[in-house]
Amino acid sequence: MKIRPSLLVVQNNSFLVMQYTYEGGVRWNLPGGNLEFGEAVVPALQREWQEELGVVVEVGELLVVGETDRNGQRSLHMVFQGTITQGTPTIQPEETSADAVAWLPCEDVAKIPLYPAIQLWLADYWEGRNPPTYAGELPQVWL
Repeated sequence: MKIRPSLLVVQNNSFLVMQYTYEGGVRWNLPGGNLEFGEAVVPALQREWQEELGVVVEVGELLVVGETDRNGQRSLHMVFQGTITQGTPTIQPEETSADAVAWLPCEDVAKIPLYPAIQLWLADYWEGRNPPTYAGELPQVWL
């Protein structure tokens, strides 16, 4: 099972995502990535954000954990709160295949195709409905 931590950064009622274009359409990813062998979660997140977006981040509390299955390849997604402490997020094309970085309105989250697919969880969270930390199997649509 792959372990993929990601970071949710919110500023001015918008959250940061990376845009990817596939044959089946556009997907918005919460920035993060897979752990390298022997790597701990927080350093992995800090490394991924530095490499792919050129920023330094502080990793906060764990928000949600969920699982996906793509043709038998299981992944465990861990989404943490975070803040950017240094720099402005800019795609580093030598480190990622993402097309762009964007700030999307929090109020629109339920309509946004996210990876991992926690958009409904986030809508509940931001509405104060206190969803469980373990979200179980995520309803990921693969492009």
